[in-house]
Amino acid sequence: MGASLRPELIRVIAEAYLQTGSWELAKARVLGELDRAAAQDFTKIQARFKTRLTLTSADVHEVIPGLATTEEE
Repeated sequence: MGASLRPELIRVIAEAYLQTGSWELAKARVLGELDRAAAQDFTKIQARFKTRLTLTSADVHEVIPGLATTEEE
């Protein structure tokens, strides 16, 4: 996390705490918002591609080493 994001994150957490009065609820609210934002970002990226691939964790573990060797070439 960049240094410039830390004050903003602290502000968001503090506001959530002041609104809820509970650290647990504040944490759940902030994390929920981050999850939604990440899901929206992923959806935007996914929308750029016509082809959909279903990969298992075994497929991913097989592909990643190949990507590392491809980048070295």
